[in-house]
Amino acid sequence: MCPCCRARRVPADERTGHMRNKVKIYSMMQELNDLTELPICCSKSEEDKLAMGAACFIKAALCEQGLGIDLELSKVKSLMQCASDKGALILEVYCDPDLDLAAAAQNVTRPGQLLASVPMQMLTALGLRDQLPNYSKAIRVGLIGLKALKMKPDFWRKVLTRFDTRPQDVELCLRVALLSMYRQNIKKCESPKDRRKYRKLVEQHCKVVATLGTGNWLNSLAMAYINEDQAAKVKILIHALEVADRMKEDRAQCLVRWDLCHAILLGGEGPNYRVNRVLQLVKQARVHRAVSLNWCSDLMAGDKHRYWRCLGAAGRISNAIRRDPDLQSLPAYASEEYLNQDLVHTMCDSCQQLSEKLQREGE
Repeated sequence: MCPCCRARRVPADERTGHMRNKVKIYSMMQELNDLTELPICCSKSEEDKLAMGAACFIKAALCEQGLGIDLELSKVKSLMQCASDKGALILEVYCDPDLDLAAAAQNVTRPGQLLASVPMQMLTALGLRDQLPNYSKAIRVGLIGLKALKMKPDFWRKVLTRFDTRPQDVELCLRVALLSMYRQNIKKCESPKDRRKYRKLVEQHCKVVATLGTGNWLNSLAMAYINEDQAAKVKILIHALEVADRMKEDRAQCLVRWDLCHAILLGGEGPNYRVNRVLQLVKQARVHRAVSLNWCSDLMAGDKHRYWRCLGAAGRISNAIRRDPDLQSLPAYASEEYLNQDLVHTMCDSCQQLSEKLQREGE
């Protein structure tokens, strides 16, 4: 049974925020599915069907903070393919490497072209359109879409109403996807200069996303990620956690707690951290992660850096409390290197592999 169907079987008054979003997404995906099954002889052009399908995809992505990695992309992909097969040259504007961004954006003149930029960017980033994931092409798609929006804001505001979509909805989805890709590029960059460049880009997009809507926890995580001041990072994450708990958004309640715990361990709440505070965050984060995996993919699957280090620190704390039951606090870690040393508390003595179940608590 898919996550949407499982969420629909839960009584409405018992659903978490993420379950409610899954139910909304289900109805939008049904609309998208209906579009792919319209007969060839129907009155709607292939371009109109693609525009309507892309608009459905954008509305569903907005339920996921603007990032549609958990959405069914095959249906909108088939609409793109069908439009291309029928000779509707909608997406070629994003694929011509000889055009600079401004020239390419000037050629985005139809709603189908602009709206399709959102799923096209996601398909390219995930490798579902090309043979392999291609961040540089996906980033280009997003930047062309943003420039097209900026060039003719009044035109797009009027045209997109036909598809029950607003320019700021398109912009939010494009920018959130760019944030995710820029963050990945920061992790991959070996050059400090390149890392600074991508940090600057993340900062610029974060500021804009913050103006497009409130309560976007993905944006808060990105803002915290580029902030090297641990105390400032803790303030951002505490606010994000308040929003996540209020929304009962399982994934946010999990991810924000891991990031907050990590920042506290590195001195975000002072030179010493309260041991009960850290253990509580770890316990709650693990519970929310277990719940969230019922409804979505594991957003931590590709990067468990903070997860493992928080588990290692929790193992060290548990051992210290066994030796001293009255222990209230411990000195914060001076650096990531010192925090890494406590990975031993989540490592198997025999195979030296990190284990999610092993936390050296008498096991």
